[in-house]
Amino acid sequence: MLPDDEKNILISSTPWGSNFAGLYKLNIYNGRSKKQVIGTPVANATFITNVQGDVKLVTGLNKQNTIEVHIRKGDDWQELAAEKFGSNFYPLTFDESGDNLFVADNFQQDKTGLFKLNLSSGKMTAIFSDTDVNISQVKVTSDEKNIYALASEDGFPTYHIINPELKEAQVFKQLVAAFPDQRVDITSRTKAGDVYIVRVSSDIEAGQFYMFDLANNKLSGLFKFYPDISPKQLAYTDPIEFMSSDGLKIRGYFTQAKTTKSAEKIAPLVVLVHGGPHARDDWQYSKEVQFLALNGYSVLQVNFRGSTGYGSKFYNAGFKQWGDKIQQDIYEAYQWAIAAGLANKDNACIMGGSFGAYSALQSAIKYPKTYRCAIGYAGVYDLNLMFNEGNIKNLYEGKAYLENTLGDDETIRMKMSPVYHANNIEIPLFIAHGKKDEQVPFEHATRLRAALDEAKKSYTWHKFSRESHGFFDPDNHAEYMKNVLDFLNKNI
Repeated sequence: MLPDDEKNILISSTPWGSNFAGLYKLNIYNGRSKKQVIGTPVANATFITNVQGDVKLVTGLNKQNTIEVHIRKGDDWQELAAEKFGSNFYPLTFDESGDNLFVADNFQQDKTGLFKLNLSSGKMTAIFSDTDVNISQVKVTSDEKNIYALASEDGFPTYHIINPELKEAQVFKQLVAAFPDQRVDITSRTKAGDVYIVRVSSDIEAGQFYMFDLANNKLSGLFKFYPDISPKQLAYTDPIEFMSSDGLKIRGYFTQAKTTKSAEKIAPLVVLVHGGPHARDDWQYSKEVQFLALNGYSVLQVNFRGSTGYGSKFYNAGFKQWGDKIQQDIYEAYQWAIAAGLANKDNACIMGGSFGAYSALQSAIKYPKTYRCAIGYAGVYDLNLMFNEGNIKNLYEGKAYLENTLGDDETIRMKMSPVYHANNIEIPLFIAHGKKDEQVPFEHATRLRAALDEAKKSYTWHKFSRESHGFFDPDNHAEYMKNVLDFLNKNI
């Protein structure tokens, strides 16, 4: 935003086929833009402006897939020495003086916390960190001059008020108290700060919106995402944790089936693996989880090593472990659920999309007698193919990312690729893929199908001609989930 210019905003724009952004002033009324004479010294740039709209800092990724930070000094960029910031550097907002930038980072520590970077000296000062997890959300005032609260999530979301004297901090505290055990987000507010739009959500509420009139202390309901669904119909999701066999704390979530088959005391289990793999499952509403739970299946979600949110050591522990330690974490989570009386032995199916689909197939190979069936959508099935096909390899830092996460040994990558081990699969498979997938090309699925045919393995095959990496047509998603349910009912 340009505070003294109501007609224009600043935008960054990266041309197709390039990794270097340009900075433009865009007229929001007629759509005309004018390029600014400010280049970027780094690819994948994120420009940061102060409250006057002056560009003061840029971050990006180099070809080694590491962060670079450059500070604007007059008309020139000056690179900040790498030892002065951490590996998770993310700029947030300037303070009122304009001399200091608030950043999320893991500078000289494992967990990502809130820091203040002085642009003149380059000094980083710690403000707040959670000892167990990264900060997951930063709440910034409407004038973008202050941070009033932070969130962290070790199971359920927890909020930390940073500047209690600020009006928005006081409003947010009121709202959190008004909606206990829920996720609270102020989505917008008036410039004067007298009226707020608030979203409230949870595991059993996709999103309900309210208007809060501060002057009259009045909260009015606006609308919700799914007005025909009552939270009472849905199943609760609870955090879980256990220690892995090699001493890592693994967290995740368990959703108890809402109904069970008449003869069963413990419902069959679906181990639902998140994609990424360098992402995480959160405590939130999930259409797939609720669909499975309402149809008689408990759901186990695992934030295995390599998942985000639990510090750099935990994140890095997933590198080069796609087919080994990560799958072991998922397997041990299922064994934990059995020991806890939440699941039965030999009565689980493993399921996921993208990396989750890879896990489903790789777990079927690594633990051939553990799961009763496996379901994969848009899966990575040949790790070497990722170096030759798909959009990751085209990224400026793509080659370094792939080598960091998968390793540079083709033979080892083949050992971790399901397409080369179809003979070891002993359970029913459900394979689905979008024909237009550019992130994980359809060729992954066709190579897997050829390997299964050669090994004379049976499988259910579903091709979506007009889908890419994920579902964008609700009818296709509904069809997929209906077929998944039929497959589960047949096999567990």
